[in-house]
Amino acid sequence: MNKYKLVFYILFFLALASLASALVLPHALKAYPFKQEEIPDTQTDPIVFSESYEPALSGELEHPLLSTGLEGIFYSMDPATGFVDFYEHTAQGLAPYSGQVQTLKKSVTCSSRQLSTEIHYIEKEGALVGFGLYRPDLGGGSGDIFPYAFFNMVNLPALYGKSGALLLVDFEKENFWLADKLFTEAFIIKLDPADKTAKPLSADSGGRSVGPKGAMRDDWLFLTDDFLAALSGQAYFLSGRHYTLDQRGKKTDLLKVASPKPPRSVTGILGLWVRFKEDEIYYLKNSEKGFKLMAKQGKEEKELKSFQGNYEEDYLHDGDFLFHKKSLTLSDLLSGEDRQLEGFDSEGLFYLSSNPAKNRLVLAAPAIKEGDDQSLIFYDLEKNRVDFYRASNLFAQANPNFGWIGDSLVFHLKSQDDISFAYCIYDFSKMPS
Repeated sequence: MNKYKLVFYILFFLALASLASALVLPHALKAYPFKQEEIPDTQTDPIVFSESYEPALSGELEHPLLSTGLEGIFYSMDPATGFVDFYEHTAQGLAPYSGQVQTLKKSVTCSSRQLSTEIHYIEKEGALVGFGLYRPDLGGGSGDIFPYAFFNMVNLPALYGKSGALLLVDFEKENFWLADKLFTEAFIIKLDPADKTAKPLSADSGGRSVGPKGAMRDDWLFLTDDFLAALSGQAYFLSGRHYTLDQRGKKTDLLKVASPKPPRSVTGILGLWVRFKEDEIYYLKNSEKGFKLMAKQGKEEKELKSFQGNYEEDYLHDGDFLFHKKSLTLSDLLSGEDRQLEGFDSEGLFYLSSNPAKNRLVLAAPAIKEGDDQSLIFYDLEKNRVDFYRASNLFAQANPNFGWIGDSLVFHLKSQDDISFAYCIYDFSKMPS
């Protein structure tokens, strides 16, 4: 939201507990698991949303829903079988996807190991998206190096090739329930089931050493949904191959897809945020007192703006927005504009999500310990209006998965109890005046 969200260590235990409970949920997913419900009066029951949450879509779910990247389309995956269900947002609420769901079996080779998966995918108005799971007991294989792999199939960017699809792979099992994943392998594949080829996006492996888990270093290539959506000009990808593994995802280079050795276009980037504007490349770099916004045109690199403080501790980052938690300053990294937000308490904020039009925000703060309240803030930048909530169980803080349906609707997950979830959709057009 990558869009790549900040890791908050205080929630690590809670995240593991949520994942463990989700993996053992006993209930089967119903054919139509959502229903519209009346919102209880918050004066009599403080552990619910305010009346301004309309509608709240709730129902028992065996597995959390995640956004596919296509507007109004969601998916859930069974971690035991890899089976994928798709859902769509309709005027009546969320319902099983009405279009055709197809499957495709594919195998890729990573670190000399063949990983096979069955991808469940949909095509809608030229957009392609699909998901698959690898485990040794599902697709075969020894599991000595890769006990788990998550696959995401998307449209092949034109800069990467003329035909086929892009198959992305994430090996971090703890990210299974997170919408924003960091992919460390990528392949160009054909949708033809008879075609067994899977061409690595970056075939260069010269000097690629073995990591601590027995696989080849997993910082050779980095791709995120955010990066792919912004890709322009050249066939680029991010890489940490020139840095130590403790800098994984924190310090990267921008490389061009080329063989035998991809050239570096930008070095020493802070994090994974890169944007392409006309003939300039925008990115962040560390500085003595904080970090700075940079732009590169050709071989010329210039500083556009400086920021004080620690990038990971003092700021939230989503899309093109950078938010300073102490000063409540929101910076648009592409336009260079700063804006002072007001009307809410920033204590404990850990999550920021912005809509595609960049005119509405959601910010959230977790409960630090059991019994504490959470905070949930909806901010309309155009109207300068704030809708602020503080209560328990406002959102599932281990995996809230905030996402957008267009520019006015934002959805997220909350916990119903220990074994079920509810999804709520907030409508900015109905924000209290």
